[in-house]
Amino acid sequence: MIESFADKNTSLIWSGEQAKKPRREIQEDAREVLRILSQIRSHNDFHRMPHLRAHKLGGNRKNRWSLRVGDGWCITFYWSEETSTASQVLLEDYH
Repeated sequence: MIESFADKNTSLIWSGEQAKKPRREIQEDAREVLRILSQIRSHNDFHRMPHLRAHKLGGNRKNRWSLRVGDGWCITFYWSEETSTASQVLLEDYH
Protein backbone atom coordinates (compact mmCIF):
# COMPACT_ATOMS: atom_id res chain seq x y z
CA MET A 1 0.00 0.00 0.00
CA ILE A 2 1.17 3.53 -0.71
CA GLU A 3 1.10 5.67 2.41
CA SER A 4 2.46 9.00 1.12
CA PHE A 5 4.08 10.76 -1.82
CA ALA A 6 7.19 12.92 -1.78
CA ASP A 7 5.93 15.38 -4.38
CA LYS A 8 2.83 16.62 -6.16
CA ASN A 9 3.80 15.25 -9.60
CA THR A 10 3.98 11.67 -8.36
CA SER A 11 0.67 12.07 -6.53
CA LEU A 12 -0.97 13.46 -9.69
CA ILE A 13 0.32 10.55 -11.77
CA TRP A 14 -1.04 8.06 -9.22
CA SER A 15 -4.47 9.71 -9.32
CA GLY A 16 -4.56 9.50 -13.13
CA GLU A 17 -4.02 13.18 -13.79
CA GLN A 18 -1.45 14.65 -16.17
CA ALA A 19 1.63 16.00 -14.40
CA LYS A 20 3.95 18.69 -15.81
CA LYS A 21 6.76 16.20 -16.25
CA PRO A 22 7.90 13.71 -17.44
CA ARG A 23 6.47 12.99 -20.88
CA ARG A 24 3.13 11.16 -21.08
CA GLU A 25 4.58 7.71 -21.93
CA ILE A 26 6.78 7.72 -18.84
CA GLN A 27 3.82 8.81 -16.71
CA GLU A 28 1.76 5.90 -18.01
CA ASP A 29 4.58 3.45 -17.24
CA ALA A 30 5.05 5.04 -13.82
CA ARG A 31 1.34 4.68 -13.05
CA GLU A 32 1.59 0.95 -13.78
CA VAL A 33 4.62 0.60 -11.47
CA LEU A 34 2.73 2.53 -8.78
CA ARG A 35 -0.19 0.11 -9.13
CA ILE A 36 2.19 -2.79 -8.64
CA LEU A 37 3.80 -1.06 -5.64
CA SER A 38 0.40 -0.49 -4.07
CA GLN A 39 -0.25 -4.25 -4.12
CA ILE A 40 3.07 -5.42 -2.68
CA ARG A 41 2.78 -6.93 0.79
CA SER A 42 6.41 -7.87 1.52
CA HIS A 43 9.84 -6.79 0.32
CA ASN A 44 10.23 -10.38 -0.91
CA ASP A 45 7.56 -9.59 -3.53
CA PHE A 46 9.99 -7.17 -5.21
CA HIS A 47 12.21 -10.05 -6.27
CA ARG A 48 9.31 -11.78 -8.03
CA MET A 49 9.28 -8.96 -10.57
CA PRO A 50 12.78 -8.83 -12.09
CA HIS A 51 11.68 -6.40 -14.83
CA LEU A 52 11.35 -3.70 -12.14
CA ARG A 53 14.99 -4.14 -11.05
CA ALA A 54 14.07 -3.60 -7.40
CA HIS A 55 16.99 -2.78 -5.14
CA LYS A 56 17.86 -0.91 -1.99
CA LEU A 57 19.75 2.31 -2.45
CA GLY A 58 22.92 3.15 -0.59
CA GLY A 59 24.91 6.15 0.51
CA ASN A 60 22.87 9.16 1.58
CA ARG A 61 19.76 7.39 0.24
CA LYS A 62 20.19 4.36 2.46
CA ASN A 63 16.92 2.65 3.47
CA ARG A 64 15.16 3.73 0.25
CA TRP A 65 14.14 1.28 -2.45
CA SER A 66 14.10 1.84 -6.20
CA LEU A 67 11.87 0.33 -8.91
CA ARG A 68 12.72 0.90 -12.55
CA VAL A 69 10.16 2.67 -14.73
CA GLY A 70 12.22 3.05 -17.90
CA ASP A 71 14.21 5.55 -19.95
CA GLY A 72 16.26 6.58 -16.90
CA TRP A 73 13.25 7.04 -14.61
CA CYS A 74 12.56 5.17 -11.39
CA ILE A 75 10.24 5.23 -8.43
CA THR A 76 11.97 5.49 -5.06
CA PHE A 77 10.41 5.06 -1.63
CA TYR A 78 10.84 3.96 1.95
CA TRP A 79 9.42 0.52 2.68
CA SER A 80 8.00 -0.55 6.04
CA GLU A 81 7.87 -4.31 6.39
CA GLU A 82 5.86 -3.96 9.63
CA THR A 83 2.98 -2.12 7.96
CA SER A 84 3.58 -3.27 4.36
CA THR A 85 3.54 0.34 3.18
CA ALA A 86 5.61 2.53 0.90
CA SER A 87 6.10 6.13 1.97
CA GLN A 88 7.65 9.24 0.44
CA VAL A 89 7.09 7.69 -2.99
CA LEU A 90 8.82 9.70 -5.71
CA LEU A 91 9.15 9.41 -9.49
CA GLU A 92 12.60 10.66 -10.36
CA ASP A 93 15.04 10.84 -13.23
CA TYR A 94 18.34 9.04 -12.69
CA HIS A 95 20.08 11.09 -15.39
